Amino acid sequence: MTLLPLFDLRSVLLIAGVVVAFSLAALSFVWHGLLSAREQVARRVDSLASVLGGRLAAKKEPAETADRVFRLPQGGVPTSEVLELARRLRRYGIPETRAPSLYLALRLGLGIVLVPLMLAVVARFGAFSSLLQPLVIVVLGIGGGWFAPAVVLDTLSRRRVKEIERALPEAMELLIIVVEAGLALEDGIDRIVVELQRSRPLLAEELALTAADLKILPDREMALKNFARRVDVPSVRSVTATLAHTMRFGTPLAQALRVVASELRNEALARLEERANRMPVLLTIPMVVFILPAVFILIGGPAFLKVMDVILR
Repeated sequence: MTLLPLFDLRSVLLIAGVVVAFSLAALSFVWHGLLSAREQVARRVDSLASVLGGRLAAKKEPAETADRVFRLPQGGVPTSEVLELARRLRRYGIPETRAPSLYLALRLGLGIVLVPLMLAVVARFGAFSSLLQPLVIVVLGIGGGWFAPAVVLDTLSRRRVKEIERALPEAMELLIIVVEAGLALEDGIDRIVVELQRSRPLLAEELALTAADLKILPDREMALKNFARRVDVPSVRSVTATLAHTMRFGTPLAQALRVVASELRNEALARLEERANRMPVLLTIPMVVFILPAVFILIGGPAFLKVMDVILR
């Protein structure tokens, strides 16, 4: 059974119009990504010009012009999902600047691919009786392709953030030991990354990036802000704020880290107590669904059988 004879001309035109519309949308998002990359290059030139103190002043005006022409809104793209995609693309040598465009292109492309697949499957097992059926399938395919990558990346991002949050107190205690032994912050982070690679690989990866940023970037607080941006949880923000305050005012680093590690341990203990307090409430659901029916059957079953025996006789 072929697919085309099952549709009339209106259905074919409708499906072709949807596919063409989404293809044009995908091309527009790719063009948006190219312009965004050019915008980021222009901003980097501006930042380098301000850091180098005038040596790039002659090139600053073209950069400002490019930034003013190619500034596009970045709203509508979930940050956590794009950061998760950028982290996974980094393993294959793809720069992070392409992550927003690839994310939107993935959602659109998956929707375009799912529509003909779903139509082919439905046509294989039965014909379409009206125009509404292929329209519903087109909407479901596009919706599934649009939301499926978001759900998967959001789940992976939440799992990764929780794992990093659980491992952070251990990392802080290790960092206290190496700092008290006389190592600087960057060298101490490099040292604990080696110890955390097997037990806590996700946190080790983030700390390795943070150590590299501390060595390369002209502003050390910018490296800590990048770490807090990648792992957007209150515990990481507290750690980065404490470290930034320590580097800014020259307070003892080991003492500040000890206070932060104690707070993180207390927060982890509070979360465990909260989960333990929720257990009795959660256990009532399987008890009501599985245990109470069996108890009712054991208690009332014989009496019910006797009553039915009397009524039937």
